[in-house]
Amino acid sequence: MKTIKLPIKMNIEDSTFLNKLRSEQTSVTRSAYKLFKDKKLTQKQVRDALKKNKYPTIDSWFIQCGVMAGKALHTR
Repeated sequence: MKTIKLPIKMNIEDSTFLNKLRSEQTSVTRSAYKLFKDKKLTQKQVRDALKKNKYPTIDSWFIQCGVMAGKALHTR
């Protein structure tokens, strides 16, 4: 597989929005990892806990990606 890098120019608003999304994704991943490690929950339980308690406004697919990343970190 080849990776192609292209320069990208974006305005301040888009850059701020992208940084906010990255921060939220990192937070979801860390929270999921901690739940897998400390409480030894299943994927569904972790996803439900994050959606109900900590991140009720975040999209479900966004949370699912964070749960999968947290689980991958935990299994390593």
